[in-house]
Amino acid sequence: MGQLSDRVRDAMVKKAQAVKEQMGSGESRRRLDLSGKKAIVAPGHEVVVRLLPRWDILKKYRTDAGGKVTVNPEYQDDVVFFEAFEHWWDSPDGRSTTREWCPCTFDENAHCPLCEAAEKLAESPDQNDKALGARIRAKEVFLFNAILGRVGQRAFTEDGRPDIRYLSAPATIFQAVSAFMTGGDEAEFARGDITDPRDGYDIKLIRPAKQGDRWRVDCAPQPSVLFAPEEKEKAKGWPTLLVDVEALVRQEVKSYDTLYAAYYGTEGGTPPGPPAEEFDTGGAPPFDFPDFPEPGVPSTPHDAPPLPSPAVPSLPPRASVPPPQPRRPAGRRR
Repeated sequence: MGQLSDRVRDAMVKKAQAVKEQMGSGESRRRLDLSGKKAIVAPGHEVVVRLLPRWDILKKYRTDAGGKVTVNPEYQDDVVFFEAFEHWWDSPDGRSTTREWCPCTFDENAHCPLCEAAEKLAESPDQNDKALGARIRAKEVFLFNAILGRVGQRAFTEDGRPDIRYLSAPATIFQAVSAFMTGGDEAEFARGDITDPRDGYDIKLIRPAKQGDRWRVDCAPQPSVLFAPEEKEKAKGWPTLLVDVEALVRQEVKSYDTLYAAYYGTEGGTPPGPPAEEFDTGGAPPFDFPDFPEPGVPSTPHDAPPLPSPAVPSLPPRASVPPPQPRRPAGRRR
């Protein structure tokens, strides 16, 4: 058997590790899907997850000169989720599904070709068009850091690290989580911060058996630690694995023309122009238009004949190219 030199072996090991880390940092590795081929739970079934603290939780604490961990007074608590909008659409043959973040996530005035297509389809008298418009319109989701499994049975990767990913939850799940934490209309039933690693709560997500039904969410009756004693050693450093979901979405959101090409399958998409607010001048004209002549320039009486215009060669009319219409994928899956 041929032998590898130390140099070649080290280079291959180093490259393999880099590729492994790159694969691990992909969306499929970081995301817990609630639907689709990679869903973490089948229709009609349930899964237990633990929602985790905000991704910058380490900034909440600091170590003093004596080595004691104390709360950082400069840290300001914030919500443990990030609100985003996403689009889903099917390929023309219905065999694959695409998901992309909507640019309106960060700017409600941003132009988005999917939003524009959804609006046009919604106005169509054709019911299939309306259904497609509803399919591709922007959906509101709430992104949490999470880990699968009950206390003592948390998910770990093949490398032995806590398998922390982000969960994209629909509004129904978010409302249930909010009610658990705040008590909803009955504050005495509030459980507080269910993501606290010392005494938080596991939750159970029950996926509807039929499309169109709502998710159901249950909360464990008793609080628990995030990691059981037997898991603590290999769970060390888990806060460093939290996903900064806001930064992730900001990095992954596509430009108008890229989304246009992805959806229509052709390049050439151009936003209809900047929002009107960008031209708002507070009611004042952007330029001065004096109604008096400049010094030394004689004025022209209003009834004076107009000055002759210079001859301008006529140009042929510009061809009008209609924008592509929102497509309806053939064999579309519902």
